[in-house]
Amino acid sequence: MANSANNAMPPFQEAVEDFRAFLATQGVNSKLLWIFREDVVWHQYRVFIRQPLPSNNERAVEVLYKRGVRRGLGISLGVLCLLKLRPCCYIRLPADEEDAEYAMLSGLKLSVPVNPLEARSVRGRLQWLTRTWRDQKEAHQIFTELPSRRDAMRALRASLARA
Repeated sequence: MANSANNAMPPFQEAVEDFRAFLATQGVNSKLLWIFREDVVWHQYRVFIRQPLPSNNERAVEVLYKRGVRRGLGISLGVLCLLKLRPCCYIRLPADEEDAEYAMLSGLKLSVPVNPLEARSVRGRLQWLTRTWRDQKEAHQIFTELPSRRDAMRALRASLARA
């Protein structure tokens, strides 16, 4: 399975352009915001996104993408929600071959919900901490596919050390 997925995978920038083109066909803005689990909170049936998002999110997504290409299990680029009409996007790498099969991944999978949730931005540190605390009590299953920034940053540091 690893070899076929590796051969079918485009370089990161090409995959992002394919994703943008796909979103355009779905009527979704192509100005992407890359998010991680730590950037999103669920409270009272609403999604909140921390603003501003870390500037290195896209770089961390690229590192995860390259890791996913090397593993050869497939990669999913998806939209979680919209923030002021901009798609809040994430990357998902399957944990193992079984997870890849369940997710129907074998190459690059692009997805967007038919009716994406509209997120609200949170700018204040205290307001974000309060919402994060509440999120721990109300953890929601829609976030299970979001990668952790902590894992992405570990991968980013490892890739920089190799360079």
